[in-house]
Amino acid sequence: MAKVKAVLFDLDGTLLDSILVYERVFDKILRHFEIPKAKKEMVRQLMRRGKNPWKDKIPGIFLTQDMITEGKRIAKESFYEEYRNIHIMRGAVSLLSELKKILIKTAIVTSSIYGNDITGFARRVMKMVDTVVTKFDTERQKPYPDPILKACEALCVSPDACIFVGDSPLDIQAGKAAGMPVVGVTWGVSSVERLKRENPDEIAESFDHLKRIIFSHI
Repeated sequence: MAKVKAVLFDLDGTLLDSILVYERVFDKILRHFEIPKAKKEMVRQLMRRGKNPWKDKIPGIFLTQDMITEGKRIAKESFYEEYRNIHIMRGAVSLLSELKKILIKTAIVTSSIYGNDITGFARRVMKMVDTVVTKFDTERQKPYPDPILKACEALCVSPDACIFVGDSPLDIQAGKAAGMPVVGVTWGVSSVERLKRENPDEIAESFDHLKRIIFSHI
């Protein structure tokens, strides 16, 4: 890796402990339609692929268009409420603060359905970075590089002087497509083995480990 001038982060599963939020919201929708509870790994698998667990095809569940529409309505209301109490990953605030102290630029690149329209702890972490790119800022989302490149443009830093950090295969694919080193993290939706299949430059198993990786290239 070259000398790093900026670090770009995925949000859900990377900086925010939001996996359980997605699982709870999905279970709420299933209960509404009296559908048996889904296996957690199935929800996580859909998330790794960047799929909305309600909007997209779910194995063994037939969805009418009315059910999809109603499910999306419930999801939107529920996500907003759940995000009020979402937790920041332990170590995230400390890392962002240290990067700020040494004048390393930071960004969040997220495909979250709420983008900037969230509150609570999620809002706190988003205020700590220099720029935020949401799914509403580009036509194409990850695994395309567009949102990551838009963040680079906003930071006035070339992609090869950045590191992208994320927890899903789509994060790694997008970062590599943008032409920058990528660090996969294991505390989100993907195991070490799943991340290795995408050939990231590094894999971090804790925020301390991630910090060592980043600071070794500054």
